[in-house]
Amino acid sequence: MMKLPQHDSAASLIIVCKACTAKCRMVFEPESGNLKGNKCPRGEAFAKAYHPDAVKIRTYLVPVENGHMKRMALRTEVPIGESLSEIIEAALKPAAVKAPVEAGATVFRNVGGSGVDLIATRKMPARSSVKTPGSD
Repeated sequence: MMKLPQHDSAASLIIVCKACTAKCRMVFEPESGNLKGNKCPRGEAFAKAYHPDAVKIRTYLVPVENGHMKRMALRTEVPIGESLSEIIEAALKPAAVKAPVEAGATVFRNVGGSGVDLIATRKMPARSSVKTPGSD
């Protein structure tokens, strides 16, 4: 979240909507209640519910190498705010998890220098290396 310079006490907020894949950059003016930049009704609902200081457990999807599924969810070990979440998201862009992974295992430590560890939300077995007849 960034604050735009204002002469009054209620600064406008730039919010990146996460309600759909468009990721609209919206500008919300708390004093007037005006919202600009949302391309769908979900953006308006997201902005109304948005709280920049909300501290909660966050979940991220990361690619899996040699797993039964292409991606898996990881969650933060502790509740964090939006600013730390953005740091973690950026640090995870080039990352991938190598299967097998046990549910509850710490997969990444101190992600992006945030001091936050990420934990597997489920078990992710490795793909079977057993060859089937005719697969040579």
